[in-house]
Amino acid sequence: ARIVKKIWILHPNMNIGGAETQLVHLIKGLADSKNIDLTVAFYDATGPLMDQISDLESVNLIDLKRSEIGRLRCFFDLLTRLRRSRPDVFYTLLIGPNILSGLLSFLSAGTIWVWGNRVSWFEKSEFGLKGKFAVRLARYLVKRSSLLISNSTVGEREWQRTIGTPKRTVVIPNGIDIARYQFDESTGAVSEKS
Repeated sequence: ARIVKKIWILHPNMNIGGAETQLVHLIKGLADSKNIDLTVAFYDATGPLMDQISDLESVNLIDLKRSEIGRLRCFFDLLTRLRRSRPDVFYTLLIGPNILSGLLSFLSAGTIWVWGNRVSWFEKSEFGLKGKFAVRLARYLVKRSSLLISNSTVGEREWQRTIGTPKRTVVIPNGIDIARYQFDESTGAVSEKS
């Protein structure tokens, strides 16, 4: 079995969303590990959730500044950094970064490429031509992935139906801290504890 010491995560930004909330939990959990060298790269290190991870001294945060330098320069900057760092694992959570990691996998050997799937269905028409192109490209690159992590069984099945099957798949449901919430039996409502 291979010992994983160096992990890279790539994500667009830290705007508020389900994937970003789960990413905060993951980063904080990995930051507590003394055996992991964690780097998190963002297309643009912006968004209100950056505050929750920016003070973690054991995490290397990289702002690729894609909105300033453009997609192509961002790609080559990321590739240069990856070749220099040579991570054991490179993890992405969304289809855009998944595709980028698939392209990087041709140019940076020796890394385990882990794709994330955070959706239960794919509406190619939702993103027009760009969405159709992304799904076609993902179909081509999916075999470059060592592992697909879905957050639901439905999402895993839909991914396999729409895009294809990588070498391995696993379902890891979203982690929810149930101690933060309270359930009102009379109304059936769930609210955050104050």
